[in-house]
Amino acid sequence: MSKFKSINKYSSEWDAHINKATASPQFAKQYKSHNFVLDSHKIAADKIKNHEAVGEQWIWGLCAAEMIDLGYVTEADLRPYRDAHLADIRRLKDYTLEAKDPKNKETITFNPYEDKKTELIEKHRTALEIVAQKKVDSTADTQ
Repeated sequence: MSKFKSINKYSSEWDAHINKATASPQFAKQYKSHNFVLDSHKIAADKIKNHEAVGEQWIWGLCAAEMIDLGYVTEADLRPYRDAHLADIRRLKDYTLEAKDPKNKETITFNPYEDKKTELIEKHRTALEIVAQKKVDSTADTQ
């Protein structure tokens, strides 16, 4: 069974290096000499600051909101990534779909770009609310 160690209030690290270090005194000495901690939020934030590629979860939604809450990035840091992502899906803007509603035989028209854009914005807004609620809950727990 693996053990988990909390890195920050949002992420965990598999503690396999502890198991390996306890297997040998030589490994223990080697591991103790390094103080490396893996923080995926910090790694993604550093990539954003260096204008490197990151996955969608780091620019929209819960992971993005958590990075903002931790102070690793700001909304302004994420804006170029979001604009580029929307530009990438904007090619769907003129690709309007039509379908017949089987119940009342009306034609339904929808634009995948507008739907996706709205979905992403709502996803991020909800994530910010979740992070804010976690802060409220953790503050209430400590009092």
